[in-house]
Amino acid sequence: MSELAHVGDVLAMQRALKNAPALVDVVTSQSVQSSDAQKGLGVVPDYRALFAWVEAELKAPPDVVCAALKSAMARSFKTEA
Repeated sequence: MSELAHVGDVLAMQRALKNAPALVDVVTSQSVQSSDAQKGLGVVPDYRALFAWVEAELKAPPDVVCAALKSAMARSFKTEA
């Protein structure tokens, strides 16, 4: 509540909190970052392991990709007795 502009805003916020759930109309800014975003936690890195897989598939001959895919699927669906 330290960023509230007027005493009336503070009173309105206190009244809303006492009568929860309440609808509160506030003005926000798109330039403010969360603490997670400031620490780099709210950002998804551009490089992911899947990109390397896709790039390798695009460079590999089709028969190699097909064999690797069949092998991976066989391992995924293998059931243990």
